[in-house]
Amino acid sequence: MRLPVIAIRPLIGLVLTLFCLVSVGACLALTGLLAARHETMEIGEDLATSAGVMSSKLQERMAARLHDVQLTASILHTAADMKAARPLLDDLAAQMPAYAWIGVTDAKGTVEASTGGILEGANVSERPWFRFGFVQPYLGDVHEAVLLAKYLPPDQPGSQEPLRFVDVSAPVHNAAGETVGVVGAHLSWRWISAIGSVLTTTGKSDASALLLDAAGRVIAGAPFGTELSSLASVTRARAGGTGFVREMHPDGQDYMVGYTVWQPDPALGSLKWIVLAREPASRAFQPVRQLMHYILAVGGALLVFGLIAAWMMARAIAAPLTGLAAAARALRAGPDAVATLPRAYGLKEVSELSLALRSMVLRLSVVERRHELLQEEGAQKTRRLESDLTTARQQADTDPLTGLFNRRALMRDGAALFDRLRGQQRSFSAVILDIDHFKQVNDRFGHMVGDTAIRFVVDVAGKSCRDSDLLARVGGEEFVILLPGADLGAAEELAERLRERIEQTSLVIEGNHVPLTISLGCAEAAGMEDLQGLLDRADRALYAAKSEGRNRVRRAAAV
Repeated sequence: MRLPVIAIRPLIGLVLTLFCLVSVGACLALTGLLAARHETMEIGEDLATSAGVMSSKLQERMAARLHDVQLTASILHTAADMKAARPLLDDLAAQMPAYAWIGVTDAKGTVEASTGGILEGANVSERPWFRFGFVQPYLGDVHEAVLLAKYLPPDQPGSQEPLRFVDVSAPVHNAAGETVGVVGAHLSWRWISAIGSVLTTTGKSDASALLLDAAGRVIAGAPFGTELSSLASVTRARAGGTGFVREMHPDGQDYMVGYTVWQPDPALGSLKWIVLAREPASRAFQPVRQLMHYILAVGGALLVFGLIAAWMMARAIAAPLTGLAAAARALRAGPDAVATLPRAYGLKEVSELSLALRSMVLRLSVVERRHELLQEEGAQKTRRLESDLTTARQQADTDPLTGLFNRRALMRDGAALFDRLRGQQRSFSAVILDIDHFKQVNDRFGHMVGDTAIRFVVDVAGKSCRDSDLLARVGGEEFVILLPGADLGAAEELAERLRERIEQTSLVIEGNHVPLTISLGCAEAAGMEDLQGLLDRADRALYAAKSEGRNRVRRAAAV
């Protein structure tokens, strides 16, 4: 039974194409899944950390204020001490604007002394801070002002929001250890709510902070009293958990939320606040989307490359057989070919090869010699082409007057050098110099003298640079020096040294005294800046040097 004749090249190409599609697709899916999961974990953990930092900051602030009150209470022992305590209380309030009011009462709750004399003589025995503070140090929850509302101005001029305070109190003991009064302080809630600014110091400028009471109502970061108790983050935080979750909030936005609960020592009271650090998912997952786009782009490029490689491989595998088969067809006229070799079946190329093999063997020496001659001719042409390309590249990259790199070569080789050093987190600086009033030199002495002056500046600059520095001519009288591994101070020092040498040299060309000075701008790479950005800032510094009178060095402003 004869097998069907099959062409080898499309068969191999089809198999390799299917393999590329399956393998690259699987790798893309797995890589994207793992990368998205990793990025999501990092985003959530970052927000959870931010919530924890805010909780720690809150603990520090509240502990400091409780210490203030306890320290004040430890100073007072008698009724006389309490009546004379107003200067002490005023001084404490002046040092810490967080205190809206501080007062000291006797054992019956009558205010003996207070900041500004407010409520002195009033009885506050029914206030929670007095009742709990009479027994032990106490921290109270957020509440609106009651007795102080008519005495204190609003937190912000023109605000319609009521005054809200957090109470801090501690008992006053006499020498016998008996409680003889209470020191109480009302902390302005606007000061406490500023805890959300911690997010900007932790690098989460797009995030916002929310502070909730134990019942899940907002007390800072959003309209006061907003009900958020149904959120998963709040439920988990109330249960004592710390972590992160993605959820929809009442404002209609999808958020990534880090959560924790802040609770001081239970002996200080029942205070228990929930801290949320949230970021809109649209912004939080932007790095994830960018990563997925990058993965898709790279995967697509790999897929295209794989398909091209698959067909090139198929062609490479099939080409020898196809070529031999074509040669066999050309040599099939040999008289003994049919009688000597039987016809083989299977692959089409092998079948044709079996018919022409004897003729190919007889003429192989001729074919080999012709092949050698063609190879030698091709090699000679290749060498000539490579030599011509090398010469053309040198001419394209070199300034004919000075022999320096031109702008094209500078941006190519300089960018590669810049990327390599910045990838190693090393310093990289640039100096741009321009010959002052060079047009006047050309107009006064002629272009031949001008060209000699340019070569003089290049010679001085070359002797001033290190072997690792890159000097290029980027304009008529404008030059760039790239300083790998040098910071801004080193660049400015080199520029000043070069400026002084040019200024102090008495240049005589063809009997003419040619006065030369140069202006220079320096800049150091910063952040994610590329080489073009570095050169732009150095150029602006050069412009500043020229605007200020020339013959001077100016450094670029920091990014």
